[in-house]
Amino acid sequence: MSPAKRSVHRSPTPEPEEEEAFLARDLTLQEQIKLKLLKTGTLERCKKLLRERLEECGWCEEVKHNCKEVLREKQDATVADLVKAARPPGQQRSTHVQLQASGVVIDDSSAAALHVDEAAGLVLAVRGQEIVCYSLAHPDQAPQATQMGEGPQPSAVTASLDGATLAVQRSPAQVQLLQRTGRPRMCIQSAQSRAPLLGCFWTLSADGDFVMVTRAGWEMYRWDQARQSLRLSAQNGHPVFWWRYSHAARLLLLGTGDIGLWLQAYQFREDGGTVKLPPFQIGAVTPGGTPTPPAASRLDPSALWVVVLYGRIYCAYLDRRLRRLHLHRFYMDAVVPQQVYTMPGSSMALSVVDNLLIAHHCQTGVSLIIDVRAASSPLAPPLALHLPPQSTASIQQCASWKFHLPNLVLSPRSGEVWRCGVNVRGIAISMGADRKGSVGFLMRRAPSAHPSIDIPALVIDILKAALVERLALDVLAAVLDELHESPGVGSPKSSQHVTLSAEAVVEGVWNWLHTEEALDAPTLQATLAVYAASLAAHGLAIPASLHALALDIALQQGHQQQAAAALASHPAAASPALVQHLCSPAAAGLNLSAALSCRLHCRAGDYSGACASLLASGKVVQAARLAQRHGLTETAIDDIVSAAAESGDVHAVLSILQQGHSAGQTGRYVRAVAEAASSVEEQLPHSWRQQLAQLQALPVSTVS
Repeated sequence: MSPAKRSVHRSPTPEPEEEEAFLARDLTLQEQIKLKLLKTGTLERCKKLLRERLEECGWCEEVKHNCKEVLREKQDATVADLVKAARPPGQQRSTHVQLQASGVVIDDSSAAALHVDEAAGLVLAVRGQEIVCYSLAHPDQAPQATQMGEGPQPSAVTASLDGATLAVQRSPAQVQLLQRTGRPRMCIQSAQSRAPLLGCFWTLSADGDFVMVTRAGWEMYRWDQARQSLRLSAQNGHPVFWWRYSHAARLLLLGTGDIGLWLQAYQFREDGGTVKLPPFQIGAVTPGGTPTPPAASRLDPSALWVVVLYGRIYCAYLDRRLRRLHLHRFYMDAVVPQQVYTMPGSSMALSVVDNLLIAHHCQTGVSLIIDVRAASSPLAPPLALHLPPQSTASIQQCASWKFHLPNLVLSPRSGEVWRCGVNVRGIAISMGADRKGSVGFLMRRAPSAHPSIDIPALVIDILKAALVERLALDVLAAVLDELHESPGVGSPKSSQHVTLSAEAVVEGVWNWLHTEEALDAPTLQATLAVYAASLAAHGLAIPASLHALALDIALQQGHQQQAAAALASHPAAASPALVQHLCSPAAAGLNLSAALSCRLHCRAGDYSGACASLLASGKVVQAARLAQRHGLTETAIDDIVSAAAESGDVHAVLSILQQGHSAGQTGRYVRAVAEAASSVEEQLPHSWRQQLAQLQALPVSTVS
């Protein structure tokens, strides 16, 4: 019996005795786990789940994008080059929300409490009988300590907007004011001394600077810098169970009513005083006829935030039982419910980054990104937070972190203070085939919030990918409308909006597609028409580069007459750049008529070019009239006279001579005309011969 054939491409199949011996030996723990996963099929299910998650978060799309960039820059790239270029981004790309170091590290483990004052830009650490202030704006400055004196530990500490005065609440009865410059301290008590003090804050309003919130309402005081004292300027009384204040919105939100289910908001304006907004209710509704609602239906103040998104003020409330985040928008005459989002858990915290609402799950450290201007669902699946590389903290400690609006995160264990940031490139790529959503998301971002990312270049890449994929024209029109609805399109450069001009889009997208021949000419022409229609629909000027490219595409397809008709009827052809393009070799096959060419040059203000086009077609008299009407230079006049002399046309010479005589010109024009007319002297009438003789008899000093 001949031995069994064995493939040269794989290891030989082990004999039954060898396989039994292999399984009989002691397996390592890793081998046992792998064998168990293989037998149960769990390994394949894990691989499938991993592939699905990588597709959802955009990891695969980002690696493909990086590989395309390498191939675009290096045509002869090998597989090793692609792996080398794609591996680092693929390994680092693990999240959409990143924690960025603020530079402040509280290295004092003896601090009893940490307070963050975003309005003043300070982190306040209570240590014994002193308060240590860390500056967020200048993290390299040494922290400064302010003595409090003997007394109980403060329950709240806040700083004035200039950071010079600290308000320390050490009891429910009074607030202690401390000057950081070492001046004498003072204590202030509520005007309603019987009402317990709930808290205090500094604000910027036409009515006052300092607000105290009590069980009986709120009181506003004005700070007297000369006397270093506070004076009561306004107050409002009603029952208060809890309070929230947002410095970004200058809005005070109070839980009022019999049991605190009614919410009352006050906005403190710098130029308009205090504005009282309508009261409203959120959360579970109390059943009718129930004197005391059950605890499950009562409002949870710790699950309520005031946020500012796109200049609009929202009240965000987390229904822990249903795991839903409700957004209510404040208007002057009403508070209207808006979006509702499903959360991954009941313990959540919020941050605001570049008008994006970030919902953090406090137990697992995963985050959701919400854009209220986009769809009613989060932009991407929940992913874990990304810590700075030099951080000593870990994501497992996220339950102890403190989140402070708008975007500060404090780790009490490591003493680190971070700012939330978002990976706009990763988010846009993870949106995949939703080109309209990704373009709108990028155009709504502020460049100052992402200085290391070229957002306009990302938008152009997405538009190129959409065109290469040959999207339907109606889908492409929706993408372009989303692009042009951005406030940064067609406006001057600003740090608040992404600015992307139509010239940059034509150059970066359509000129690139035309040069690289990524699309055929008819498809490229159709997409150009869609882009021009979108520009016109939004009242934006169509750039001359678009007309020039359309002209090239028409010539490429041999549509000379169609291109000439479009130029003759389109008023945008008045651009000098387009007229210059008409004279280039690329437009040589257009065969424009002399009248059309002259009209285009005149629209652009290029009268010398219009005169040259008339001369090229032999229309000397029209060129002379145009030169006389617009006062062209002597060079153009010489060309006209030379053309008249070379043509030998008596009528042209007579017309030019008559124009010069009637205008009373005695310069080079008349002299040149006389010289040109001498070549056809025999054909001139007797009266014109006498005048020609007089002109030729003039001395040079008279005609020069």
